[in-house]
Amino acid sequence: MLAQLRDDPLAQPSLPVKRDGDRIAILLHDDVAFSLSARIVDPDGGSAVEALPDRLALSGQRSVTRYLAAEGATLHRWRLAGDRLHPAGTLGLHSGMIVRCDGRVEAQHAAPGSGAALAALTATLHGRATDPIREYALDDGALLRTGTRDLDASRRRMLLRLLRETGHPRADAAFDAASRHPQYFLRWEAMREWLGHDACAALPRLREMAASDPARDVRCAATEMARRVEAKIATEVRCPA
Repeated sequence: MLAQLRDDPLAQPSLPVKRDGDRIAILLHDDVAFSLSARIVDPDGGSAVEALPDRLALSGQRSVTRYLAAEGATLHRWRLAGDRLHPAGTLGLHSGMIVRCDGRVEAQHAAPGSGAALAALTATLHGRATDPIREYALDDGALLRTGTRDLDASRRRMLLRLLRETGHPRADAAFDAASRHPQYFLRWEAMREWLGHDACAALPRLREMAASDPARDVRCAATEMARRVEAKIATEVRCPA
């Protein structure tokens, strides 16, 4: 299969495959409980040793990886502390090693050795679809964006954006209701769109979120945003005090 994929860019294997240069990911099994995938770095692909990425995501899922071929490879690890992702050291890999990762608070990246193969099997527990995917910058560990595997949450985010764009007369009530959704990232998404629609109408609820939202990340974001909004509208006579 590797030879076919390397020699023919239009090859269509019987299994779902993603290719990125000499890096190949193959989905071997997928059901409601877990997925099994293979990651292979082909030493005959001709690439130099790959550099570390500039960003990584916390998948929100737990996984177990067995490295079938990993001589000379290094596992770089990060861990969430507070609201930032911090380096958690490196691990020298060898063939046969098994590594667990809690994608709710941990991220990792395996870098192959120069000219060496890297082959790994990863079993990923699907867990709750409502657990968010969070992407962080590795230079300072700051959160860049969030995503979700929950189809309902994805639709709600799309509808919130549509509601702001259309400017429906009952949008304020809809944004207020959405800002109380059980999922914290949807609450904040609703507030962001509400601020874009009408910052003055959203300000009281923004202050409430800053004071009492159950999620620390939302409280911190709301506190900073409330400060900025209050400073901005203080100069605009159209906004109430």
